[in-house]
Amino acid sequence: ELSWRDMQHIVVMTSNPSPLLKESGWITNGVNRKVSHKFGYGLMDGAAMVNLAEQWTSVPPQHICKSQEVIEDRAIDPSFSSVLTVTVDASGCPGTVNEVRYVEHVQCKVSLRFFPRGNLRLVLTSP
Repeated sequence: ELSWRDMQHIVVMTSNPSPLLKESGWITNGVNRKVSHKFGYGLMDGAAMVNLAEQWTSVPPQHICKSQEVIEDRAIDPSFSSVLTVTVDASGCPGTVNEVRYVEHVQCKVSLRFFPRGNLRLVLTSP
């Protein structure tokens, strides 16, 4: 029986970006896969998904590592194109039962006040 995490891996591994690469916005991620904010990992291939699923070994239980809460009490300059950078070092909980070897998901909770709200852009970047 496949879990939702198994299916997520299968979809990513069998998707084909090639027919869509002429569209803008593609980047190569940290595991050397093409990915797009518009198209994800590309076109899904049903036959390839079934073939891979038939020989799939389920992924191990998910480890959840929570980084320390970072509180930055700093003002954001309201002028156009100003930048405020906050860096959070997430260690991956080494030496614990929740040690992370592979990142599948990142959740980032941000609370802030800014006016006007439409003039704010938040970018989350991983290595």
